[in-house]
Amino acid sequence: MTAIRVNMNNFFKSKLLDSCSIQGKFFTRNGGFSTGRFSSLNFAGKFGDIHIPKNKEVVAKSFGVESLRIKLVNQVHSNDVVVIDESNANYDLSSTKADAMVTKVPGVVLAVLTADCCPVLLADPVSKIIGCAHAGWKGAFSGVIESTIDAMIAFGANKKSIIAAIGPSISWGSYEVDAAFKIQFLEQSTDNEVFFKPSANQGHYFFNLKAYAKNRATQKGLTQVEDLEIDTYTQSENFFSCRRAYHKGEKGFGNQLSGICL
Repeated sequence: MTAIRVNMNNFFKSKLLDSCSIQGKFFTRNGGFSTGRFSSLNFAGKFGDIHIPKNKEVVAKSFGVESLRIKLVNQVHSNDVVVIDESNANYDLSSTKADAMVTKVPGVVLAVLTADCCPVLLADPVSKIIGCAHAGWKGAFSGVIESTIDAMIAFGANKKSIIAAIGPSISWGSYEVDAAFKIQFLEQSTDNEVFFKPSANQGHYFFNLKAYAKNRATQKGLTQVEDLEIDTYTQSENFFSCRRAYHKGEKGFGNQLSGICL
């Protein structure tokens, strides 16, 4: 499936989520207040960007909620999931270490920040339960997608009804890794060989993070998983990229936000 471009490049939508009337949005780096290398809809606060509160208001307005209802956690490349219910729906969770969230509270935006990692938005449109996951290679490798699905099921979701969309992230041809990186995936399963192909540099490979993340979801039992097939590394006009910033010798990089709301 192909993403739907809407709102003057401000965000992408998943056809799969959109067909179920679920508000799932993968925001670009455009349409915000940040300046310089972090222009303009940046959410990476660790590099001193003072415009993030205004950028958050842009996202809140897009979803039709107050900024307080946008939930972010302290992402640490784990497989930990935070459950949001009425008891904590109005709390600031930004200091909570986790990489995924689930909720069935209407009007709460579950949000994930990325700059090459996979933002994964999930929903059971029947049970009205949603989830999001920050799936870089470490998180995907340790099972963050499966943990999110399990948390949704424990909350009342039906696995057969859960759909998922993998948003803008680094693509196969942009993600070169060394042999040691590949070996750990083969030690996990020799079936993971399919996610690697040799690069022009001896002993190095290209890694298909998107396909690996999608496979983890389908192996868990999901039958509807969409990859928007958008590469953050090559689309500098639309997305921040950690790896691109590193290759350019830049200190620091921005983050884009992806969110889902009932």
